[in-house]
Amino acid sequence: MGFLIYIIGTVDAIKIAFYVISIMSVSILFITIGAKASCGDMDDFNPRTLKKIGVICSILLFLGLFIPDGKTVAAMYLLPKLSKSEIGGELQKIPDKALKVLNLKMDEYINSISKIENKE
Repeated sequence: MGFLIYIIGTVDAIKIAFYVISIMSVSILFITIGAKASCGDMDDFNPRTLKKIGVICSILLFLGLFIPDGKTVAAMYLLPKLSKSEIGGELQKIPDKALKVLNLKMDEYINSISKIENKE
């Protein structure tokens, strides 16, 4: 249980790390290609390296995009447990009770306004 809480807390950091690594590797690749092109030393440049770095960057970028943030992971873990527990049944009654209270307060407000208008 403690390890799961640790993982939920580190999801955001992992996501940011994927973004940073992919951006840095693309930057290094462009700097390397630019330096080799400016020196005229493109003869020993291997296009396979470009493909490998491109694939790695794409994978890291997609992982960063599709990994949910920490709040979503916590909700995915906690909400099913809350709905199955005794507290879950009570939590589901709260919106109905809130609606009843809101209706009562609105009726009181409307009655008070109508009394003020009748006095005038």
